[in-house]
Amino acid sequence: MFYLTIPYILLVLIVVDIILLYKRRWIIAAILGVGCLWLNYYCKTFTLGRLFTLFTQKDGIKVLCMNLNGTLERSKSEKKELADFLLAQDADVLFLAEDFETIAPIIHDRLIKEYPYSSYPPNIFFYGHYFYSRYPIGEVEHLKIESNQFSFCYHVNVAYNNDSISVFGVHLASNNYIGAEPSIRPDNINGWNKFELYADNISKASHQRSEELTNVLNHTSKVAPTIILGDFNDVCGSRPLNLLNDSGYKDAWWVGGFGYGATIQNPLPFRIDHIMYNGGMKLKSIKKIDSQGLSDHDALLATFE
Repeated sequence: MFYLTIPYILLVLIVVDIILLYKRRWIIAAILGVGCLWLNYYCKTFTLGRLFTLFTQKDGIKVLCMNLNGTLERSKSEKKELADFLLAQDADVLFLAEDFETIAPIIHDRLIKEYPYSSYPPNIFFYGHYFYSRYPIGEVEHLKIESNQFSFCYHVNVAYNNDSISVFGVHLASNNYIGAEPSIRPDNINGWNKFELYADNISKASHQRSEELTNVLNHTSKVAPTIILGDFNDVCGSRPLNLLNDSGYKDAWWVGGFGYGATIQNPLPFRIDHIMYNGGMKLKSIKKIDSQGLSDHDALLATFE
């Protein structure tokens, strides 16, 4: 749970450091400043990567991930607006989470004209999680784990420019739905007992997310160009995300983003959607796209050579 507080601890420490500088406590301010830089680097929280990354002008493949929040009630026109929002981003490959049947048919009817390759229609294992691509895709593999056979992690190969890119779409275990019956969300915490229950959920969910990503890593190749993207339900600096870092995967936002890049705002701003890649890919650019109220998650769009 500690890593969830890191962005806000950093903000407090930065304010304290500014006060110390104002009071000319140079040595203490310098030590605290170095500590802030180390903590920020370790947890990959606030980045200036875009200022220091030289991107080439070569054409590349654009990938987008977004949690559509399929539980949100929408009118037919709002569903079409969501589909048009996705089309407007002009991505080559999309991984959509929570694309439930309340919205999926309309989304599919509009996307399929631009994206002829898709893992839709659903089956019991792909329910609500689909790839759309302008380039041919192979058979989609559901990556099961023993503790939860409905774990939402999927693998597909995308044929691009006489090469094959290995793409893993993930929607990892949520803190809101692990361990508690009924489920509990942060806005339902109204006492110490509920807080303890939710803290226990975070611990259990973190363990399951680690198990899910370990399983994903077991299916990756050391040499194939690989992208892992989606709703990780976790932040950089956490144990699950560190598994990818330790395996050589780079966080696209940390490398080429700017600022905090929170992809959800409730109950607090957090960056829990990520695009990770290995040395077989070269990042050209990444941006966070405001969902404009169409979902509780913003989209991430990255371009790779």
